[in-house]
Amino acid sequence: MLFNSLQFFLFFIVVTVLYYTLEWRWRWKMLLAASCVFYMAFIPAYIFILFTTILIDYVMGFMIAQSSTRVEEKVEEAGLTAAVRSPNIEVVDFARQRGQPVAPDLPVYLAIPLFVALWLAIGGALLLESRNPAAGRTVVSIMLTQLLTCTMVRAQAPTPST
Repeated sequence: MLFNSLQFFLFFIVVTVLYYTLEWRWRWKMLLAASCVFYMAFIPAYIFILFTTILIDYVMGFMIAQSSTRVEEKVEEAGLTAAVRSPNIEVVDFARQRGQPVAPDLPVYLAIPLFVALWLAIGGALLLESRNPAAGRTVVSIMLTQLLTCTMVRAQAPTPST
């Protein structure tokens, strides 16, 4: 099932409608089943890999949930939270805004598309010429034309937000 197929589009619509019509407590189970169906659409035997991954993730998540309370208790016992909640923290240097907006570096913003277009045109010409040595001059002229059209694209420099 490809992402750009009609089959996936219908599958997506059905899953989305089911997700929003089910109660909150059933949604995660439906998404789990839908992801298994989607995964089996490619090679059904791979569902065992998915089930193994789901089982490992579930067990590890359960273990993390149980251990987090123990960690919080140990941190409380060690008195580490007292240092974190201390009123001794103060801001050393506030961020200062510039007086004037920063002007964009126009030569750099124009040189980047020119360099990329030149690199793509020369690389493409060399690649096509290596594939078909008889079409050498034609390929170079086509690539130079593409280079000129690529550099004519208007480059917009990013403007700082104020």
